[in-house]
Amino acid sequence: MRTGRSRTAVVLGVQAHLVDVEAHVAQGLPHWTIVGLPDAAVSESRERVRAAVASSALPWPTGRITVGLSPASLPKRGSGLDLGIAIAVLAATTPLPQAAEVSRWVFVGEVGLDGSVRPVGSVLPAALAAREAHAPQLVVPAANSREAALVTGVSVLPVVSLRHLWAVLVGDDTAVAAAEAADSRDREATTAGWSPGPQLPDLADVRGQEQARRALMVAAAGA
Repeated sequence: MRTGRSRTAVVLGVQAHLVDVEAHVAQGLPHWTIVGLPDAAVSESRERVRAAVASSALPWPTGRITVGLSPASLPKRGSGLDLGIAIAVLAATTPLPQAAEVSRWVFVGEVGLDGSVRPVGSVLPAALAAREAHAPQLVVPAANSREAALVTGVSVLPVVSLRHLWAVLVGDDTAVAAAEAADSRDREATTAGWSPGPQLPDLADVRGQEQARRALMVAAAGA
């Protein structure tokens, strides 16, 4: 029977709330349950996280896995909880050198099936919540690091993949350098011959204000 812990954040309206993640691994038939009012995106993180761990060649626990998201009464939504869930499960599988310290870190990010850490809509509310809670470290996707750095008084760690983050947590500097080099090569191969279009404002990035957003979209659709 083993337990791993981490923290993440969920945005409700325009405010982020910190969420404690506990992963419990026990003997029994392989089964994975997430409890604590998860929405469909959070429930689907089971498949994303498991595939990302396998793609990153990291150890996956055998037996019954139960992930608890606390406070249980707070609705959990969005794929930004993936990273915190993944670290809690991995910490329950392989003890970390500074498990107590890492359990106070805040992890925000979506994981891809290939083990990459993908950006989320906005990390600014999470950065504010992390600073208010005096979190030792805020871990975010590399693509969100500039936004997170706008909040002073919080230490931001940008990561590009799950294997990169795990190497940092276990203190393997060689693995960190190798992961960064491999991910750099992967990005270069993926983006070869492709240039992104202009980044325009998107109403999907606005949290809350459902009626106002719908009014704007209806007005735009009807010219």
